Amino acid sequence: MLKRITSAIVFCLAMAAPLLAQTEGQKTHEVQAGETLYSLARANGVTVEDIQKANPSMDILKTGMVIIIPAPKPKPAETTSPKQKKPNCRTTYIVEKKETVYSICRKFNLDMDEFLAANPQITKEKVKKGEEVCIPFTKAEIEAKKVEIEKKEQEKEKQEAEKVHRVKSVKVGVILPFGLQNDKLSAESQRMVEMYEGFLLAVDSLKKTGVNVDIYTFDEKDSYGFIDSLTTHNSIFPYLNIIFGPFRANHITQLSDYATKHDIQLVVPCSSRYGLANNSPNLFQVNTSENYIYDKVYDAFSSLYAGSNIIFVGMNETERTEFLNGLKGKLTEKGKSYSNIAFADIDGIGSLLSAEQQNVLIPTSNSQNAFEMLCLKLNSMERNKKITTDNITMFGYPQWQTFSTKNQANLNKFRVSYFATFFSNANNWRTTAFNNKFKSYFQRDLIKSHPKFALLGFDSGYYFIKGVWEYGDKFQRNLNGISVKAYQNPLSFQKVNTSGGYINRKMIIVSHRTDGSVSTNEY
Repeated sequence: MLKRITSAIVFCLAMAAPLLAQTEGQKTHEVQAGETLYSLARANGVTVEDIQKANPSMDILKTGMVIIIPAPKPKPAETTSPKQKKPNCRTTYIVEKKETVYSICRKFNLDMDEFLAANPQITKEKVKKGEEVCIPFTKAEIEAKKVEIEKKEQEKEKQEAEKVHRVKSVKVGVILPFGLQNDKLSAESQRMVEMYEGFLLAVDSLKKTGVNVDIYTFDEKDSYGFIDSLTTHNSIFPYLNIIFGPFRANHITQLSDYATKHDIQLVVPCSSRYGLANNSPNLFQVNTSENYIYDKVYDAFSSLYAGSNIIFVGMNETERTEFLNGLKGKLTEKGKSYSNIAFADIDGIGSLLSAEQQNVLIPTSNSQNAFEMLCLKLNSMERNKKITTDNITMFGYPQWQTFSTKNQANLNKFRVSYFATFFSNANNWRTTAFNNKFKSYFQRDLIKSHPKFALLGFDSGYYFIKGVWEYGDKFQRNLNGISVKAYQNPLSFQKVNTSGGYINRKMIIVSHRTDGSVSTNEY
């Protein structure tokens, strides 16, 4: 079934949400930030169950959602005259011989006015032996009781606020530029379609585990008014739990405001723009800017190469100044020395190399040309017996995973390692299994690209749908509890600031070995 549906890429352009039909005594209410079913029920004199019955299409309460508040149930009419209330007695007491009101009050630590108010039958301050009197609660005890009741109410409200309200079905909106209006799909549209196909494979896998998912898919148009038109004319939008996309920068900004108002998780899979999540509390940036992970790279490097001889090689190309200055600063902070040499002086590198330690060379440029120039020179010096490369390794940049196959021999020979925010290991059995499944469903191989967009769609879709299914409206509070083994994009989100959204802080160190294998370590 999925094969037939996804091969045609059926796009559901809209689904009308149930209209709120009011009856006498009911009212509508727009949910405000911080409100819970319990607080609304208390404020309106109804029960949580009453509100849920009045709103059958509501899975979880979300800010900005308009719901029905049912009319309070009428109290039953009194059929008999109300009975006189019994005094507020803590206990009763039989008066003993020679006791007075004063002595009884002293005995029970009571104020005389409190005692007389609880015993209106005593008209004078005298009591008789054998008389039964009421020993009331003191003002302090009454106040303590009131505080205790309020505390219990607050605790109950807190428990209600923290209680996970699970959804019956995860409602997901997908907004990507598929370009279906064009006669031929552009390269960008082909990548978006492939990402959507990977997303559908994630949904298929999740449904087999019992997860219910509803998908509403929209073809993103390149127009400023697209988002306003989309959210205004499609009544399903306030009920969405997740929006996957959009792709275009101006649409992300517009939609993030809507997602915040309606408490929808906005997942941005492609943009790596720095500061994207700064003012959007419900935005999740999957493809994070490299700058956010530099600190993790520095710590990982310092640990991996703690006993190594580190040499920075200045290349005649654009340098990664910010990254390099940060790494050198971290090494200095840890008391670790390093050397610098310009590529023009590389013939003299022999004097910097250590025979006892592993030598780690770090080119200052991330380009393929710089890498090839350095490898060519080192191999030439080895052939001329000026150096040995047996204990030389290199450390570099995410862009190195895009190098052409002709560089594979040098990646292996120099046991090259580099940091990255994503990586697809072509030799891993899981990757092979995914590729085979994709080809079986869609009758073609994955597009050759970095990243693999089908894997990006699968990893992101699986993580967020699984998370919302398990944690409902408490999704953001339970990010650490979402466990997903990624194919390409490991995800671990951290709030960027108190008023902002979340960025993916997962970092990978990719290491090539001389036998041609590749290992990865996540940080």
